[in-house]
Amino acid sequence: MELPIASPDTADMNLKIIHTECSRESLLIAFSGERKGGCEPDYHVLQQEIQQVFKAKDNVDIGGSCFVEDKEGNWFRGKVLEKRGHCFETFLIDTGQVVMVEEMHVASASDKFFQLPPMIVWGIFANIVPRGEKWGPEAINYFSSLVGLEVTGHVEAITSCHLFILEVPKIVSDVLELNLGKLLDRDSFCLIVEMLKAFSPQFRTVPQFLQQKRSIQELLRFSSNPEKPSDSSWLFVDVLFPNLPADSRVSVKVTAAESPSKFYCQIQKWQKELENLTEAMCLYYEDTSTKINTFSDSLGRFCAAKRKNGQWHRGVIRRLLPDLSVEVWFMDFGNVEAVPSSCVQKLLAEFMSLPMISFPCALSSSGNHDKAVTKLQLKRLIRALAGQNSVCVCVKSFDASDHLYYITFLDENFEINTKHPETLNEGAALCVSPLENKITTVGVSCKARAVCFTRSSHNSCENLSENRQTKNCLPERGESLSSHCKRVEMQMNSHHAAFVVYVINPSNFWIQPCAYQNEFQALTENIADVYNQCGAEERVLKNPEPGLLCCARYSRDGRYYRGIVTEVLDVNVTVYFLDFGNTDVVPSYDVKTLLPEFSDLPALAMCCELACTFPVGEVWVKEENDFFKKVVSNRVLMVQVIGKHGNKHTVNALYDIASQKCSVGALMVQAGYAEYWEVSDSALNVSKKFQARNESRYRQNQ
Repeated sequence: MELPIASPDTADMNLKIIHTECSRESLLIAFSGERKGGCEPDYHVLQQEIQQVFKAKDNVDIGGSCFVEDKEGNWFRGKVLEKRGHCFETFLIDTGQVVMVEEMHVASASDKFFQLPPMIVWGIFANIVPRGEKWGPEAINYFSSLVGLEVTGHVEAITSCHLFILEVPKIVSDVLELNLGKLLDRDSFCLIVEMLKAFSPQFRTVPQFLQQKRSIQELLRFSSNPEKPSDSSWLFVDVLFPNLPADSRVSVKVTAAESPSKFYCQIQKWQKELENLTEAMCLYYEDTSTKINTFSDSLGRFCAAKRKNGQWHRGVIRRLLPDLSVEVWFMDFGNVEAVPSSCVQKLLAEFMSLPMISFPCALSSSGNHDKAVTKLQLKRLIRALAGQNSVCVCVKSFDASDHLYYITFLDENFEINTKHPETLNEGAALCVSPLENKITTVGVSCKARAVCFTRSSHNSCENLSENRQTKNCLPERGESLSSHCKRVEMQMNSHHAAFVVYVINPSNFWIQPCAYQNEFQALTENIADVYNQCGAEERVLKNPEPGLLCCARYSRDGRYYRGIVTEVLDVNVTVYFLDFGNTDVVPSYDVKTLLPEFSDLPALAMCCELACTFPVGEVWVKEENDFFKKVVSNRVLMVQVIGKHGNKHTVNALYDIASQKCSVGALMVQAGYAEYWEVSDSALNVSKKFQARNESRYRQNQ
């Protein structure tokens, strides 16, 4: 069961409003209007033809088109709503009336008489609901004042009885500006319209022909957007997907809905973090949105996009629309909007530290045979969706194949006081708190704050990449290293918990295994105890030459670390740091002899590259490298070794988010900072493939 979307012929409509229905008890604002636009003569001619044509008394099916004769003997175009014995309940599409007539006053009609759309339009003003549970007196007065006004609107959908769900920009703007109501997305609003059919006796002022009851089972199968793909795998939500254990209670807000079997709940515990994120994104992207944008055609990629309310939020690019706008799915709300291409930008790494705070849901009562229970849950869904208030839900289970949480709205404390959410057991439900990755702003520069994994500042966030005083250690350097000291070995297909200590790019970075952290911490403290006491002339490495082990002072933090001499300059020495993978140019007096007891622990820095992950262009650029650094910094990774070339390890790197493993490489590809290339058994074949791709790009650019 689905709600038909407007065809191009009826997408835009000019009307003169002749009647409105609005009361405090109804969520919907109904109206009737007369079509405008110079088509009145066509209707006059059509009406004359209808009176003269032969009327065949054939059987007319329920829902079928027909001619209907009124008491004065005039015939009109109509639709059969219901048959009761020898009587028909019909809807006259050119007058908006519902009339009951005997079967002798109903005749079959040819489709050619229905090519012209109905003259009188009945509908509902789309996408607006009260700010609270009911419309206020000011809102009722406003909608009453619309009678006689000519408006232009966009048809969002059409019900089976030709009820038009019409979005009128002027009315939406007035309602928001005057603070009379709230704006909902199209799918959520259409779902509310359909659900009200199931409970129409409780909503007295909806039009009569809307009060056809829809069965509960029909409602559970309903989709407000049948064109939307049912397969959500394109969302790539595993990367930021929140983890909610079964039987956990969560305070949420229902932010978007397609059906009772697919709607989105926003976690209220993270509302402050979302506000901080939104503020930071608005500061940054309002400054950059005027720049040339070539990112809006990157389908399926993460992006930053500007919503209708003027705020920037995280999203996924779904498709390009004919008017050159971009359809974006907003991950923290669950809704889809068309966004001008100028308002779609690449999502920075620092804006991905917060997990996705909305999650897709289905009512767990959908399969419940107790109709009373199902009705109660549907009513609460309507109330939560229209009211946009915080409610308490219980997570029943998770469907991994459909990425859906099955939930129920709780009986007790249905409306939650958001000032005191700690009364819920959300601590167990939310395994990863975004408080550890708060977003702050410095002007329009936004950085993620976090505490580094070790006490050493050598591998702090700022030191993951080289600076002017350091340069990268080439992977080949490790071949000579093995003859001078022991190294940690990582076997093929082995798994290791590790963290990144130095980055050149995703194809050249160094990790430290976590298994040695206690020993390494003790070693670092012992080295500090010995060498911090040394004067400039004490324990200096005499006659330094490449290959000699040493203990050198790192220029950025002034601490001593184990190293090996790689080059001797006039008064300086280039040192490769065994436990971090980077090099530094160190004054000769700060290069000390390494005591034998400090060489027992093997060199911990392991050179790695991400498997199947290649730069978008010919080489890794700063923007791509910065994104990689943001993702891996201050995180423990699970590293799987799938290849080895010399001393470089090809690895799959995974990290935990919401207690789930997410691929660093997949995240880079999804965010548009890398490309995925399947690796063959031969590294040479990979190199040739990569070279061929670049040559092809070069020819295309000629």
